[in-house]
Amino acid sequence: MSIGDVLLVLAALSALVACTAGALRLRRDDARLDAVSRYASLLAFASITASLLLLCYLFLTSDMSYEYVWSHSHTALDPFYKLVGVWAGGEGGLVLWTWFMAAFLAAEVVLERKRALNARFSSAFRVSAGSIVLLFSLILIAAGLFSPTGELELMLRPDGAGMNMALQTIEMALHPPLVFAAYAACLIVFSAALGRFLVDEREWMAIALPWARIAGLLLFLGIAVGAVWAYYELGWGGFWVWDPVETASLLPTAAIIAFLHSYRSKAARDGYLLPFLGMLSFVLVLLSSFITRTGGLWGSSVHTYGSSVNGSIEARFIAVLTGDMSIMGLFTVIMVLFALSLYLAYRSASRLGDEGRVENSVLMPVALLLMYVALLLLLLIKNTGLDQGQNFIEFTEKTTLLSFAMMTALVFGLLDGRIRRRRALMASGTVAAVATASAVATLLAGFPWLVGLVLPPAAAIIAISAWRIASDRGGKMKRLARSGGHLVHVGVALVLLCFIISSTLQASLPDGAEPMSIGDEITLGDRTIALSDLTIRPWTSSTGEPGEVRTATFIISSGGSARTVTVSNNYQNTSSGAVLVHASTAILNGLAEDVYLSYEWMNNGTAAVQARVIPMVSGVWAGLAIASAGMAIALFGRGRETDLVPNG
Repeated sequence: MSIGDVLLVLAALSALVACTAGALRLRRDDARLDAVSRYASLLAFASITASLLLLCYLFLTSDMSYEYVWSHSHTALDPFYKLVGVWAGGEGGLVLWTWFMAAFLAAEVVLERKRALNARFSSAFRVSAGSIVLLFSLILIAAGLFSPTGELELMLRPDGAGMNMALQTIEMALHPPLVFAAYAACLIVFSAALGRFLVDEREWMAIALPWARIAGLLLFLGIAVGAVWAYYELGWGGFWVWDPVETASLLPTAAIIAFLHSYRSKAARDGYLLPFLGMLSFVLVLLSSFITRTGGLWGSSVHTYGSSVNGSIEARFIAVLTGDMSIMGLFTVIMVLFALSLYLAYRSASRLGDEGRVENSVLMPVALLLMYVALLLLLLIKNTGLDQGQNFIEFTEKTTLLSFAMMTALVFGLLDGRIRRRRALMASGTVAAVATASAVATLLAGFPWLVGLVLPPAAAIIAISAWRIASDRGGKMKRLARSGGHLVHVGVALVLLCFIISSTLQASLPDGAEPMSIGDEITLGDRTIALSDLTIRPWTSSTGEPGEVRTATFIISSGGSARTVTVSNNYQNTSSGAVLVHASTAILNGLAEDVYLSYEWMNNGTAAVQARVIPMVSGVWAGLAIASAGMAIALFGRGRETDLVPNG
């Protein structure tokens, strides 16, 4: 057993002690059990930290005697990307996720006395979070993170197998840590909600609210960074394609958004639906992880996981579950936690009786969330076996229709309380009617009807949110803090609108790709694209393999001006010829539209060129930035005590 395995075993034992002592504390009034549980939680964090630092050290020193290091690194790799290799594979990503969960649990243990919450609630919280840390530690032990490399593998590639070039970007260095940290924050929300159900602690939101905001911010940032990476790295001319893993990431995001729209009244915080939402957020995190790791279920994905399985959806599902016990275990945990969430919510509702019905502020977010989750899951199941191109239109249309309903409801929510409720209902109804008429008009005019449908509610949300920010009264810092939520609304509305525009109003070549020789020109809109040169130069990969870089040079002319751009693709020399290992793109960014160029080499004088004009991508980036800024303001802004209001 290696030192890494010893550290993981120590982490698992510490988490087990923390959970056991915490569970006993729920039954006995013994402060010593609290101390044991707290110190064991901190020891679990220290052990996982040591194992993560050890893994980082093994990568930085290129210790190829460990199979995980050998599989995701190379001695010649840049030190920064050696470190990124730590979370380039499933096991490394899992240890990073576990570390974040243990770190956030340790942070709450340190803050426990300052919060001065019910001791039994704190014990229930530690038991809940510690149980998940224990589970993940056991999975890491079973996965063999620190297993030795096989002799044959070391003999064939003594310097390591290397890292996929597409992962050697700053975006992929940031994306997994952001997402895993967000998922870990959802665990804290889950544990606080579970503690609320088990122990009648009415101040449970003191823990849940800040961590829900952290989760929301990190999820926005993670999705944004992933979208930027896809747009600039993958060369398909877009940033979102309803990939199964992309789609799955929306599930916990939707739950956190619903949670953050439901907590303001005391009736909601004391009721049963809000803690149910809190628990559901982490259940959906685990479901997202399940979708990520069941690669055989899906037709294709830009995320590398699992091998394809043939047959019907039922046969695929059974094959995936029975083929990997860790996946079977994860599925079981999801079902158990979901059933537990439903049971605790039902029990709490029964105890509250008539008092539990005063949760109108939560009913609509919960209903919309459940519809959204059900729609995404049904679409994923229905389109099993299809690639992204085949299901893109259906996903976009159906999710946009539900998003339209959500936006119309949000228009009412933003106006309710500022004007009379009847007028707010009339305003939201007017927006819906105008949107319907706009969709019909754009369809009759030969334009995508989705643009006409989304434009009126998006414009209304942006305008009303701006009005709410401008008309706010109070201290400067309080106004700033309250503006955070409105900025999120503006950002999300802008993202949705510009996503629809960029997806449906792209201009591309008639046949997708145009064969071009040096000197040939093609016309796309008001632009002329000329292929001026094709060159080849030697190249050596990060693994030391010989290859070549093939570069196409283009001249793009428009409105009397011209720009020269190059697109370089990397090929590796093999016994069967040159094999493409990394394709790049050239993107001319503009405020209103981008020009997107990629190509495939045909021979020394010919290339198959793909060109697109993609409108309003800048609006997507702006919307993501505004939404992320709004989440950050809501998290760090002062005057947050104004968020919690009495019944009403």
